[in-house]
Amino acid sequence: MKPDLITVFGVTFHSYRTVLAVAFAVCTILAVRESRRRGGAVVLTPVLGVWALAGALLGARIFYVLQYECIQALAQALLVWKGGLVFYGGLAGGTLAVAAYCRLRGMRVLPVADIGAPYLALGEAITRIGCFLNGCCYGVACAWPWGVSFPQGSVAYQDHLDAAILGPNLTQTVPLHPTQLYMTAGLVAVFVMLKLLLSKKAWDGSVVCAYLLLYGILRFLVEILRGDSLRGAAGLTLSQSISVAVALAALIALMVQTRRGRAATG
Repeated sequence: MKPDLITVFGVTFHSYRTVLAVAFAVCTILAVRESRRRGGAVVLTPVLGVWALAGALLGARIFYVLQYECIQALAQALLVWKGGLVFYGGLAGGTLAVAAYCRLRGMRVLPVADIGAPYLALGEAITRIGCFLNGCCYGVACAWPWGVSFPQGSVAYQDHLDAAILGPNLTQTVPLHPTQLYMTAGLVAVFVMLKLLLSKKAWDGSVVCAYLLLYGILRFLVEILRGDSLRGAAGLTLSQSISVAVALAALIALMVQTRRGRAATG
């Protein structure tokens, strides 16, 4: 764990924020390059990426405040630099921001979303490394060789200390599942699959639907091993419940559109 990545001339660059910024910059450039390489009617610009980032940060912060604090503290959601972000809120906020930008520019949303979907997966894969360095989004106890113990100063250590799971004399947690890295590995695989699908997509929206299906499945499975998420009905976390809904909606959309395509060619 390394919450502070580097200090340059007295300025400290925090791991999560730095990795998030790198992920945004790299994936925006790659998405713009992808749109231009394809030579179609959809040509993305870095401005769209800025809109997506702003919407995602605000949405992720609002979701966090509503989930972990209270509606009276909603004004605190504007303080995005304070941390406390939830991915599904960011996905909703980013989607709304991109849709608004497309409407203003007279662009169709689904072709834009198809091009951006693989790089959204890659961007989160990179960002989860920041989660690992920050010591948040940690897993439950792990008896396997790759379990990771988080030291004092980490979110995992402080949570375990507050819950009286650790004694005050212990300097690190028991080995925990590195769920952050599980997400990174899974999202890289999703990125590869979406890139292949993008090159042969049959209809607008197919790539983004595939992303939602694959992401929903991946997130549901990794959440089983998360140690920092509250569990409600049926022992599911809120993210698991959302993942089920997202994956089912995407699966239905894929099945309906595939059936329509077959009927049209039949």
